[in-house]
Amino acid sequence: MKLENMNHQQRSKLIEIAKKGIIKNDPAHDFIHALQVMKNAEKIAREEGGDLDIVIPAALFHNFIDKPKNDHNWSNFKSKTESAKKAGEILSNIPEFSKGKIEAVKSAIMACTGSRNDSISLEGKIARDADDLEATGAMIIARAFISAGVMKRPICKLDDDPFCKNRKEGFYTLDYLATRLGFEDKMYTKTASEMAKKRNIFLRKFFEELETEMH
Repeated sequence: MKLENMNHQQRSKLIEIAKKGIIKNDPAHDFIHALQVMKNAEKIAREEGGDLDIVIPAALFHNFIDKPKNDHNWSNFKSKTESAKKAGEILSNIPEFSKGKIEAVKSAIMACTGSRNDSISLEGKIARDADDLEATGAMIIARAFISAGVMKRPICKLDDDPFCKNRKEGFYTLDYLATRLGFEDKMYTKTASEMAKKRNIFLRKFFEELETEMH
């Protein structure tokens, strides 16, 4: 697949917009998260192809509007819907972005929520994989405990399978992290799957060390 490169000046402009504009309601989905997703997306696109004019803004703006996970009036779908709308407004003021590309960016953002859908665009698959990669490895440990603090979520279910090996996920931080261990099998692209597999070597070592310390 051919990789369509973005102008460096345009890339810097979009990064600056994201840095200034991302609503800081959820520390696990802040500008750092957006920047990491963009870097992941660029790495995937170098191997898989795709249009960076779509991939980069989709990655940067996919959580432009978000709220903490303990806000019961909010949802991931609503976050992506509002973020896609905002991305469209931002890009419509940049002459280089045609209506077609703006719609493609919005579609790629919406690909970052919901069930797997193999019919989405390559750029949508890259954006989704890039976002999901932040739910693996060392980064998900950091982000999970930030969210746990906001949500007042306990570390584990101490007296009943604390590492969630033989029960359904509950309201515990280690439960959530345990569900990330097989994420390499949920990626659309081969590149992202390989990246997730490598990252989760560290996550498995974290669980092994923590289990040793807790026994």
